[in-house]
Amino acid sequence: MTILFVCTGNTCRSAMAEGIMKKLAAERGLDINVISRGIYASNGNPASEEAINALLKLYNIDISRHTSKLLNFSDVENSDVVYVMTENHRNLLITTLENEELSGKIKNFSRTDVSDPYMGNKKEYEKCAKELYKGILKILKEEV
Repeated sequence: MTILFVCTGNTCRSAMAEGIMKKLAAERGLDINVISRGIYASNGNPASEEAINALLKLYNIDISRHTSKLLNFSDVENSDVVYVMTENHRNLLITTLENEELSGKIKNFSRTDVSDPYMGNKKEYEKCAKELYKGILKILKEEV
């Protein structure tokens, strides 16, 4: 199974979600390939320092080697499920893909948009990390 997390720049939310899911899946012995991408990402940027620090502090998860990647058609095509951080991300992907089968793979990460901590303070990144962790526990319980 391949899970794809998508946000805007792939340096905060989706990068953290990827790191969290990889750790929790490994702890449970699940065979899941986890990737993340950004709709407007520049390839090769590191995860934000605040995202790295939040995951290390809260969950001892190290995403310091993460580099951002721009989302492309094959990423969606090769994934079993795609979790987007906002309704706007979902709408943009569905409109861009113009493919009913691929659009059916796209799910909102949660019932509400995941808050974007970009350029925020330490507390905002930690709040986002906690929201992602809780959501990933729910995904693992209900869908994997």
